[in-house]
Amino acid sequence: MKLCFIILLFLLLGNATSSMFKMERGSALKLVCPGDEQDDLEYESNISHVNISTGKPGKRGPQGPPGPPGAKEPDSEIRRRYEDRILGLETQLSAQSEQLGGLGQVGNPAENCKAIKQANDNAENGLYYIKDMEGNVFQTYCDMNISGGGWTLVASVYENNMKGRCTSGDRWSSEQGNSAQHPHGDGFWENRAVHGSASSSTSDDYKNSGYFAMNARDVMIWHTPNDTPVGNFDSEAFFKYHTSNGFLQGYDGNLQTLYSKHFPMRSEQYAFDTDNGPAIPITWDKGSNAEMLEVTPVNSRLEIEPGYVQFRAVNVEQSSFALCPGVRIKPKKFNVEHVCIGSTSKNIGHDREEEYCGDFAAKDWFSTRWSSPEKMIKSVVMIFYR
Repeated sequence: MKLCFIILLFLLLGNATSSMFKMERGSALKLVCPGDEQDDLEYESNISHVNISTGKPGKRGPQGPPGPPGAKEPDSEIRRRYEDRILGLETQLSAQSEQLGGLGQVGNPAENCKAIKQANDNAENGLYYIKDMEGNVFQTYCDMNISGGGWTLVASVYENNMKGRCTSGDRWSSEQGNSAQHPHGDGFWENRAVHGSASSSTSDDYKNSGYFAMNARDVMIWHTPNDTPVGNFDSEAFFKYHTSNGFLQGYDGNLQTLYSKHFPMRSEQYAFDTDNGPAIPITWDKGSNAEMLEVTPVNSRLEIEPGYVQFRAVNVEQSSFALCPGVRIKPKKFNVEHVCIGSTSKNIGHDREEEYCGDFAAKDWFSTRWSSPEKMIKSVVMIFYR
């Protein structure tokens, strides 16, 4: 810097020349000092007058030490805006969570009642929302107590009129009468039709999509008096029993496939005894073999064995009956219509064939020794999966 100032002084006094610098009258003099190229100085110069009393400011000095800490900087407007947004989203999520509720509530259906029980061991019996394997959402009743809980109600069989044989309301047999044109009845055991609601499943037939669109291992059956309110299902059911060997997995996971693929319901196609379906042992949760015998028609007691549930039993007249709840048919016995439910529509070869066309078949017979007590006739058969 000192060298640069000396050169400038010489130029102004006219006592120094250099090929490094060139100046003409009326022009600006730009001096670049070797070795200090960042310190550029421009001066307006006239041959007759040069003003060197002022110049550009020098380079900024080094940064001084920081001062003492001041007050905390307030949140910026942007920060406040985003915090308000986050708070709003949290509030919205909280409101949605309350609306959706836990697993099994209207906005958060479960795949079955077992999933609800696994998610919440304190879940109680009652109505829950289920979403089956096909995406159908329905409300049904869950039992959360028996054998670890998690049982899903999928159907109920209700006899609305024992004297109305295969008439309106006999959906599990036939509403079309004892007809040779419909030997399979209405096919309710085999088809994918749905009907009714869980809350009224003791006062009408009930079947939800879980019956055919759930993958289950076992069934549970309750016998519950007609017109029992949903809140009293558990306390009023007088028989409760379930299978525990996972037998449904051998029939594609539900009763709809058991009947449609393995044991169809037909008249005049199968022989008694040899064409009966499987009889699965049960565990009693309420009731016993002795109690089941007491409500079995007197003449049927020698033909059945309690402690089982049997599927598709065929009588001597070659009519099929879908379900024998709580019992199985002994070998070589054939009066199955008095203990089994869900007949086919065409019943042949019997003097009183109309008498066992219906959801409860021949539980109410012309002879008291072949009839079930009123307790059984006026109760609904509820079917659960797990």
